[in-house]
Amino acid sequence: MAGYSTRQDVIDDIMWQIDYEKPKPEVLDRRYRALEHDRVLWHFVHDKRSTPPESMLGESYWIVTIDYNSIGFDARKRRRSSFEIPLCVDPATLIQVMQFWEPRTTEFEEALIGTFRLPFQPQEFTAESERTTLRILTAIARYENVGDLSIETIAHVLTNDVVRQKLLTAESADEEFKVVNEVFIAEEIKIRETLSTTQQESESLKTTVIEREEQVKELQEQVSSLETGLEQSKATQLADKATRQFWGYWVIGPLVGIVITVAVVGAILRLFASLPHWQIGGLVGALLTFPWMEFVLR
Repeated sequence: MAGYSTRQDVIDDIMWQIDYEKPKPEVLDRRYRALEHDRVLWHFVHDKRSTPPESMLGESYWIVTIDYNSIGFDARKRRRSSFEIPLCVDPATLIQVMQFWEPRTTEFEEALIGTFRLPFQPQEFTAESERTTLRILTAIARYENVGDLSIETIAHVLTNDVVRQKLLTAESADEEFKVVNEVFIAEEIKIRETLSTTQQESESLKTTVIEREEQVKELQEQVSSLETGLEQSKATQLADKATRQFWGYWVIGPLVGIVITVAVVGAILRLFASLPHWQIGGLVGALLTFPWMEFVLR
């Protein structure tokens, strides 16, 4: 953004704003520097946008501010260029636009309610805070692999009060880099400790999983053994039952039948010895027909 302060269109906008405000001569220089900062930012974001802007959904670059001077300047610029989509918006407007596409969460609701308090709160982010932030970013930019740094790590450094206090007394860029580097080293040590703890927990979980798998395997083997024993027991019971049925139906039953038949025949012969033989035979056959039919059908 260094080259923007000398661009003619930026200077023209600064002078246009000064003519519009007509500040007192004693504050003219200070007001020029303040306007220079705001107009450089406006033109930087304006150059990032498509021309003309397509729609609010198609734009990724915005200036979110509670400085209504900048919002008014943006409105006057849009009237002169017939652009309908604003470039400067206040937080409440941006949040209200986003709520049509952003899922409603607790954090989003807190942000939405918090924007209504912004115009009534004192501005804690002063020019000195901004210069300190730029010095931290300049120091971070000296890292060769700055792109590998996570957003969380950079945010931690930017909001670290100890770093900001030490930078106030730093007299050179090397000292500023040293201060920021100390925080990165501490953050790296913290990350390594967290990683080591996580790895130990992971190894412990792996060991537990292996033990559980072995226990499950043992239980499966026990269940398989019980199922095999149960099947063998059922097979033995079926074999015993078949054996008992064989002996009952085909050995013991017929023998008992023969004995009973012989006894019955002998008794009949003694009782009807005086009858003709053909009558005795017919009577015996009739008496033995039903028992033999029952035996055969069974």
